[in-house]
Amino acid sequence: MNAASRRERRAAERDRRRPGGPPAHGAGTGGARRAAAPGTGLAALVHSPIALITAAAVLVGVGLLAANVLLSQPRAAASIVAPAEPAPTDLATGRALGAADAKVTLDVYVDFQCPNCAAYAQQVEPRLVNQYVRPGSARMVIHDLAFLGPTSTPGSDESVQAALAASCAEDQGRFWSYQEYLFANQGPVENGGTFSRSLLDGIAGRLGLDRTTFDACMADPARTKAVQSETQTALAAGIDRTPTILVNGKAVGSWDLQTISNAIDAALPGATPAASAPPSASPSASAPAG
Repeated sequence: MNAASRRERRAAERDRRRPGGPPAHGAGTGGARRAAAPGTGLAALVHSPIALITAAAVLVGVGLLAANVLLSQPRAAASIVAPAEPAPTDLATGRALGAADAKVTLDVYVDFQCPNCAAYAQQVEPRLVNQYVRPGSARMVIHDLAFLGPTSTPGSDESVQAALAASCAEDQGRFWSYQEYLFANQGPVENGGTFSRSLLDGIAGRLGLDRTTFDACMADPARTKAVQSETQTALAAGIDRTPTILVNGKAVGSWDLQTISNAIDAALPGATPAASAPPSASPSASAPAG
């Protein structure tokens, strides 16, 4: 072997051993796994403020999206909450409570998505029933003011669908029980998917309603129109907030117990008339403009 050949072999050996030199056998695309290139991988992310901020923003966005999805999920029948107090069904006739010949009539306009309506039904209504309805002094009647949903799509309007379901329960003598379940199961936001068909069906199941009859009622366009018609009639009469309470046809100024009790007492026979400011509806929810 001549001197030139030996020099070439030694140079080739040095190149093979030197970092960055020609690859060893099997170290090509099909050989051993390559190390990450400088400036890439997790270490680079940890040392890059922009990358960390971007990653944090992505995580926050994913978390918010997941929370929104969870809030909008229809409630499973197994998670239906029972009302704290049972409805006074022994006093019920349809959607009325109390004697038909009572001297005072309370007309109550509600939307089942309205939080103040739930507060009234759970905190005030039971005391009014015990104090005035059960003794025979007053009669209470519930009316639909289902206006909080997207009226352009009644099939997905939770206010209309909940009112429709309560009306269908009324056909089987369970309006008041169904109403109490609706208020007990209100969602955290209006139109958030809480009053899904699965929830409405689940309540029907809890109350032992005949499902064939209930389903036929829910599918009847005339029943949906009846809910919408009562709502429009109320709005046309200037009743545009929920809950609105009328005592013998006159709106009271608020839905708290004392205000309503004062109005009932004043309307009972033998009461001394008292001067008062013109009543207005309670500012729970207002009808949308237009």
